[in-house]
Amino acid sequence: MHPLFGGYMVYEGEFEYGKVDPTRYLLDLGKVGETAEVWGNGKAVGTRIAPPYKFDISDALTEGKNTLKVVVTNNLGYEQRDLCSKFMVLEPTGLLGPIEIRKTVKL
Repeated sequence: MHPLFGGYMVYEGEFEYGKVDPTRYLLDLGKVGETAEVWGNGKAVGTRIAPPYKFDISDALTEGKNTLKVVVTNNLGYEQRDLCSKFMVLEPTGLLGPIEIRKTVKL
């Protein structure tokens, strides 16, 4: 990632899901810099502005092919450095992981 980039990054992927059952599934994005917005099969799942970056994706899953989209947005401090922030150390930005989808107990 370019160190002066300010804006959003889009991550997309597909996976197969078998029989729909009452099991709940949790998407854990691990470390994210800074805001994460998750979409499952075109359906908004949720937004997090701080850790933990965990999302219950169960209601967005369908039998067969599924898509996940994660939009990560950082702040303008990366791109537009002013007198107060130009010497500030900025954390890494983007989807840093590790990323996991795991079964959880029924809610």
